[in-house]
Amino acid sequence: MRVMDTTDHGTSEPLPAGVLCVRCAYDLGGLSPDGVCPECGLDARASWPVWELRACHPSYVEHLAEEFRMLHWVALASWVVLMATLVACLGALLAPRVGGLSGVAVVSWLASVCVLVVLPLLVWYARRSLRAHANTGRSPGAANRRRLRLALLVGQVGLVLVLLSMGLGLFVVGIPASVLLTSTCVASIGLACASFEAWGYAGLAMQRAGVASGRRGLLIAWAIALVAGVVSMAATMLLDIEPALRIAAIVGPQLAPATMITLRCGRVLSVVESIATPSP
Repeated sequence: MRVMDTTDHGTSEPLPAGVLCVRCAYDLGGLSPDGVCPECGLDARASWPVWELRACHPSYVEHLAEEFRMLHWVALASWVVLMATLVACLGALLAPRVGGLSGVAVVSWLASVCVLVVLPLLVWYARRSLRAHANTGRSPGAANRRRLRLALLVGQVGLVLVLLSMGLGLFVVGIPASVLLTSTCVASIGLACASFEAWGYAGLAMQRAGVASGRRGLLIAWAIALVAGVVSMAATMLLDIEPALRIAAIVGPQLAPATMITLRCGRVLSVVESIATPSP
């Protein structure tokens, strides 16, 4: 969604009703975007971001940087979980043939679990940062943020269920494997949808910053991951495959989209931070 941009038309149309000051929540409706809040004196531009990112108030640019900082941490943590899980599985498979790899497998598995414990908290912070701005529902990218928050919520619920399933499995005998599998699917679907929405939101931010960005990379990466997942599931049904190899075959291809979204969010973050803190 593209909102009113006074820099595009050279006019100062009054702000619509319902635009709240980000500092004191005063309704700025009817005021000029070049004015200040009558209640606290904050520039109205801080509460009503325009399309061109370089023309936005510095406080809004810093807020946008915080959004992508948290998204970058979520993507990076997801990548670490996938990579550590893959290394743990491969280490367990090769340990009987190659000495010393059993320790690598155990350490990698512990690293994967530790980051997995922190991941729901990072997702929660990312969702919180996406709705922190007072007029987040009316500023550019509102639809992307709304869908992204929903996808992150699904992923967060799935991650919590995964951790609960793993915890119960340590103390309760007879927990069905289907419980952990269902929880993992919920988390994977939520985070996969979130990656697409974050990719689109990142592209929007790049457009607002005047930087070109590609669109097809993530779709190709997820297509490869999906094909690899289907092949591995078919092989699991037809062949007697070790559980570690089965997990590695499913987790491994997901590293491609995880890498793409991590690099994308990191690049957008660097662009937005350069705008927020211009060189003297």
